[in-house]
Amino acid sequence: MEKQIEDRTNELATANINLEKANAQLAIQSAKQLQHFACMSHEIRTPLNCIVGMSSLLLEDDGPSMDPMHADSIRMINTSGELLSAVVDDVLDYAKLESGSFEVDIGLTKLQDTLDSVLYSITQKMQEKNIRIRTHFSPTVPLYLETDSRRLQQVLFNLLGNAGKFSKIDSVIDLSVSLVKAYRDDENNDTIRFSVKDYGKGIDKKDFETIFQPFSQASKETQNVYGGTGLGLSITSKLVHRLGGKISLDSELGKYADFTVDLPMNGRYVDIQKISGKMTSASAKTTTKNPGNITKVLLGKLDLKVLYAEDNIVNQKVLARVLNRYGITDITIVDNGKKAVDISAKTKYDCILLDMQMPIMGGIEACELIMDRDPDSKIVFVTAHALDEFKVKAKSVGAIGFISKPFRVGDIDEVLREIYT
Repeated sequence: MEKQIEDRTNELATANINLEKANAQLAIQSAKQLQHFACMSHEIRTPLNCIVGMSSLLLEDDGPSMDPMHADSIRMINTSGELLSAVVDDVLDYAKLESGSFEVDIGLTKLQDTLDSVLYSITQKMQEKNIRIRTHFSPTVPLYLETDSRRLQQVLFNLLGNAGKFSKIDSVIDLSVSLVKAYRDDENNDTIRFSVKDYGKGIDKKDFETIFQPFSQASKETQNVYGGTGLGLSITSKLVHRLGGKISLDSELGKYADFTVDLPMNGRYVDIQKISGKMTSASAKTTTKNPGNITKVLLGKLDLKVLYAEDNIVNQKVLARVLNRYGITDITIVDNGKKAVDISAKTKYDCILLDMQMPIMGGIEACELIMDRDPDSKIVFVTAHALDEFKVKAKSVGAIGFISKPFRVGDIDEVLREIYT
């Protein structure tokens, strides 16, 4: 009996060692796969930056003097660039989630700002089909939410984008936000509910179980007609779970599809007029306001002096022209981090923009050297690297902002406001 126990114990120990080795090997393979996807993403994003950036600039010039056919061609180029960018983002996000390297930064999030950002970002997409987003806010919605603001934006953007894809021209999408009280009024277990409802083709109940699986489409016809990677809802579902919440679906084929996200909440309660009034008016303005113009007016008076380090000539021109739109014309451009370090030692700049991957010296090392010399420097990374580890690294060396390529005209608003304040 003792011999059998000893043999069994040895077998279990060997099995555990083999399992640990297999898990370690799997982790290495996942990391390599993620790095491969990240490298591909970087290489695709670099030329995409020119396609999306320049077409966005041309669309800003769209007016009575532009030939309608040329304007339509530019819109098609811009839309195609945005679609390709979305595909790249989906593949990279899925790889990050699968490898376990997807970072979630839970913190106090002002809900109004998060929703305004989502609604502003999705507006351009909805204008193509003249779709209107109706917002509905419960009077008890909290002012703040303990969550990752960027990931929440991504969840809502994905759901609204999905709803827009399956909505008809000149239709509406309902975005509802409400507070769900916990059993026995335990505020610590209250949840906040986000609902995105479209009135398009709907989803057959037999597809409910597979709709959140990767590479899944409700039907082959859906893939043929609407396209997409089949990763969007899978990524959204995984994101929601990483945020500690749950996602559900209610739909009737041919009538509507209603996706609901419930997130744990730890917020302060405010008066109805403080939250619902502000949110409603802010959301309404989102469809018409142009933060770029607002920022341009403010910054045009500042006469900002900018240093930009970027080795790609096309990207140099794209960002320079975008900055010109904001009234910023005093721009010095260099092609590596070493030159940025040297020239910033001789001249004071209001803002230093750094690409992350450059010859001779990269952006991270350049940022460290500049910050060591002048801790008050305002440095922003403009890069095609999309992994969270790069954003964390940028923040750790003192950068105040991070702009991902491909960027649009409005993407630098937040960074420029940071500089302005």
